[in-house]
Amino acid sequence: MSVKSYDPLEDILVYGGRTITGFADGTFITASKLERKWETHVGAHGEVTRSRNRHPVGQITFTLHRSSPDIDYLIGKMNSNDIDVCNVVSRNTKQITAGGSQAWIAEFPEFQSTSGDDVPEFEFVVEVADFEMK
Repeated sequence: MSVKSYDPLEDILVYGGRTITGFADGTFITASKLERKWETHVGAHGEVTRSRNRHPVGQITFTLHRSSPDIDYLIGKMNSNDIDVCNVVSRNTKQITAGGSQAWIAEFPEFQSTSGDDVPEFEFVVEVADFEMK
């Protein structure tokens, strides 16, 4: 049995050519298609057919802490009409990538202000029109 290592610094998010930093502690970057790749159909006699779903859209979701240097950049992108490249790259596992070349921030993050010692967080949802995972 061999020991495997995981380094969270080897998972990076690049939006519009900029490597995003300042992720909230204990949060993950998630990337997924909005719909299933294959749909299964079963006929009256139990025969199974699958059909390819060609819906190309996916989402990338991530959370930044309020002191991230990239929040202003992302809010500026959100308020623009820009369509950018957005990719998640995991160098931990043979260079898995997820994302695409036609992406935009889909919704405004919820703004929270705290009076305690917590650091507020911003969750961003990026929609990717040509989502692929390789």
